[in-house]
Amino acid sequence: IMATVHGLEEKIIFSGFVSETEKQNLIKNAEALIFPSLYEGFGLPIVEANVLKTPLICSDIPSFREVAGESALFFNPLDVSSLVAKIQELIANPELKKTLIASGQTNSQRFNWSESARKLSKLIHSYETPANK
Repeated sequence: IMATVHGLEEKIIFSGFVSETEKQNLIKNAEALIFPSLYEGFGLPIVEANVLKTPLICSDIPSFREVAGESALFFNPLDVSSLVAKIQELIANPELKKTLIASGQTNSQRFNWSESARKLSKLIHSYETPANK
């Protein structure tokens, strides 16, 4: 489906359910992952985009700032023109795209399953009482 929004003409894919493999291919082949949200607990797609070398454009909300760090452009989720400006900025600046990808590669190293499991185990054990040991 082709759509023109605020002078930007792009393909918009409405696919319904996609497998993990299909999702990875969509993210990897996208010009950017745009993640609009008013509230999220974490934002795993941010890490997925970082790993897959896809630039990010995210809502400017605390959890996304924490997870994405310097690897994303942030927009006001209540202002469509803010999002459009960030899309245009990314399209117009190939060096910015390269910088975001490099930042994403560095950022993604903060998140790995083994380290997360180790930290969770440590946290659980810190709550054990002497009677439970």
